[in-house]
Amino acid sequence: MEDASSVSCARALLSRVSHFGTCLHITSDCGKQFVSNTWRELFNLLGVQIFTTLAYEPSQNGLVERWDRSMKGSLMATLQGYPNWPDALPIVLMGLGASFKPDNESSAAELVVGEPVRLPGQFFDSHPSSSPAGDFAQQLRSTMAKLRPTSTAWHQPAVGAPVFTSPSMHAGTHVFVRTDVHRTSFQPPYEAFKGDLSRFSFTWKVIRT
Repeated sequence: MEDASSVSCARALLSRVSHFGTCLHITSDCGKQFVSNTWRELFNLLGVQIFTTLAYEPSQNGLVERWDRSMKGSLMATLQGYPNWPDALPIVLMGLGASFKPDNESSAAELVVGEPVRLPGQFFDSHPSSSPAGDFAQQLRSTMAKLRPTSTAWHQPAVGAPVFTSPSMHAGTHVFVRTDVHRTSFQPPYEAFKGDLSRFSFTWKVIRT
């Protein structure tokens, strides 16, 4: 995020929604970006109900406050005076995600991928965990253990096998010619062409004049 404005926060939320879908309720503090018209209109569009917590009342959002405290403590222990904290943030977040949560009887990584993640510098190879796990985490582990890779499809036809050819190949009057040059971000890669066309069995020969 470039800044903490309401527009930047709305774009960040839309990015999360595009990957993980929307939810029914969202809790936030009373910051000006979260009580703005942009934020309220976005929530009306997504069909999400927003709840705001009172200022200077950490008990109303204790989980977030505890998470922030743990993250700041981990950053201080990792940095040890090094000022560039964004470099250490990914490692800290990975460690927090792999830490065991007593209330869930599992870690956040186990709830997402179904098994403990391998951490950098891990001495021993991963092995089945003997720690107790909740029903959801246990079922997820069992499901992930049964997954097997799917064989890739072979799309190239066998020798002598017929190849599908669209009927429009023999009756069409226009073709799209790919332009293999440097293009801008939203420039179409093909251009329509109508002219002298020489039809072969599977290809067309375009004669530019």
